Amino acid sequence: MDSSYASFHLPASLEACRIGSLPPAAYYIADFISEQEAETILRKVAQRPGTLHPRAPSTF
Repeated sequence: MDSSYASFHLPASLEACRIGSLPPAAYYIADFISEQEAETILRKVAQRPGTLHPRAPSTF
């Protein structure tokens, strides 16, 4: 196991991570992915044709 995951713990209940102003399937789990992993995902999304730039304002 990578040592960067050693301090990560899932919450006892996902219900505690629910974001009420978002759809029911939306949750926020702090530190679920590293900053580097988030940047990699955003970069890959930005490279896809027809996608918004990840820093662009949301239209939700």
